[in-house]
Amino acid sequence: MQWKKGITTTVLIAAFLLTAAAVGGQGADDKTPSVVLRSDKFQFRPILDGIEIQHTFAIQNKGAAVLEIQNVRTD
Repeated sequence: MQWKKGITTTVLIAAFLLTAAAVGGQGADDKTPSVVLRSDKFQFRPILDGIEIQHTFAIQNKGAAVLEIQNVRTD
């Protein structure tokens, strides 16, 4: 009875490892976006009330798919 339990456990572990290896190997072929930022933060200096200021963040997509930017927030 114990050997059946051991064989069943071995088969289940082997199936899990083979499935994980198959899923893990798919990442190299997937076309996904990859965002690259020079800096993700910028500290403005103090300014007078009513003066308009701006800062541009350079965002580059190094991936193989379209990069969609959503849910941009400020702190």
